Amino acid sequence: MHPNITIQETKPTRDVLDALIALSKLWEAENSCFGYRANTDADILGNRIFTARDGDAIVGYAFGHAETAKTVSSVLPEGTTFFELEELYVRPEVRNNGIGLALLQAVEESVRSETDRLFLSTATKDAPTIMRFYLNKAGMTFWSARLFKRLDCPSQTDATGDSETVDADRIRSDVETAFAELLRAAKPQPGALLVLGCSTSEIIGKQIGSASSEAAASAVMDALLPLCSQNGLSLAVQGCEHINRALCTDRETAQRLGLSEVAVEPWLHAGGACVTEAKRRIQNAIMVEDVGSKATLGMDVGDTLIGMHLRPVVVPVHTTCKTVGRANLVLAYSRPKYIGGPRAHYTCF
Repeated sequence: MHPNITIQETKPTRDVLDALIALSKLWEAENSCFGYRANTDADILGNRIFTARDGDAIVGYAFGHAETAKTVSSVLPEGTTFFELEELYVRPEVRNNGIGLALLQAVEESVRSETDRLFLSTATKDAPTIMRFYLNKAGMTFWSARLFKRLDCPSQTDATGDSETVDADRIRSDVETAFAELLRAAKPQPGALLVLGCSTSEIIGKQIGSASSEAAASAVMDALLPLCSQNGLSLAVQGCEHINRALCTDRETAQRLGLSEVAVEPWLHAGGACVTEAKRRIQNAIMVEDVGSKATLGMDVGDTLIGMHLRPVVVPVHTTCKTVGRANLVLAYSRPKYIGGPRAHYTCF
C-alpha cells in the first residue's frame, strides 16, 4: 500500500459524510454494480465507518454493522452475531495499491472481539475480478449466488446470419473500466492519440473475422467516444487486414499529426464493424493509411495486433479488467526512451 495512505475507523462527522457521499456518486457513475445508487446520510448513519486517507483526502471507505441471525442458515446458527459489510469502495485512480484489502483487514481486526463472522453481498458486473479479490486475496469463502439471464433481450444478427445476444451494458462497462485503468497507468497529456483495435466477433465469443457484430461495435463506441472527448484524447480505430489496417480518425487529428488520407470505405466484411461504426460516428471522420507510430495509448480488444501504431517504448498495462465481453483485452502505453550512459539521470514514467 502507498506509504501516504492511512486507514482508520472514523466518526460520521459532516465532513466525513459529505466525502463518503461524493465517493458513492463516483461509484454510481462508474455503473459497475447492478442497481447501485449514491448514498444519503441515512444510508451511512448507524454503521461503523472506516476510511482510507491520502493526507486529508478520503480516497476509500468501508462501512457496515453488527447483526444477529434470526433464522438458522447453512453457515449461521440462529442467534449468532455477525458483521454485515455494506460497502467497500476505493477511488479508481488509486486502485491496485492494496487500499481495498487494507480497509477490509481494518474492519476484520476491529470487529474480531465482537464476532468471528463477516458477511457481504455484491451486485458487481465484473464477477470474476471481484471474486478473485474476495476469495483469493481477502481469504473469504463463497456461500451463495443469485444469477440471471435475460430472456426478453432481442437477439442481434451477426454478419454470418447467426443469432447472438449482445450484452451491451457489459460491453460498455468493460470498456469504461479498461479506459480508466489505461489512463491511471499512462497519465496521458491532452491530445494524446489512442489506437483501438477491436474484433466484435471475439467480443461475442466467435473467432476473429467470422461474425462482425454491429450491436457490439455500437456499445464499444457508446463508451469510448465520450470518454476520449471528456479526457481530451484523440482516437484512431484500426480496420482489419483487408484494408491494410487503415485507421479511422478525425480530420483535425490527421492534419495535426501529418497523417496520409486514403480512399477506402470500411464495411463489415472489409474493415470490420468497429471501424465502420467509428467512420459513421466520429465527427469529420476520414481514413488514414497509418499513424506513423505516433500513438501513445493502445487498446487491443480481441488480439487484433496494434503494436505497429504505437510509438516506442511500449509498456503493457497490468489490468484487473481482462476482457471486453468475451474478447481478450490488452492495454499499453508509450514512454520516452531512456538514453545516455551510466552518468545519465532519468525522469520517471
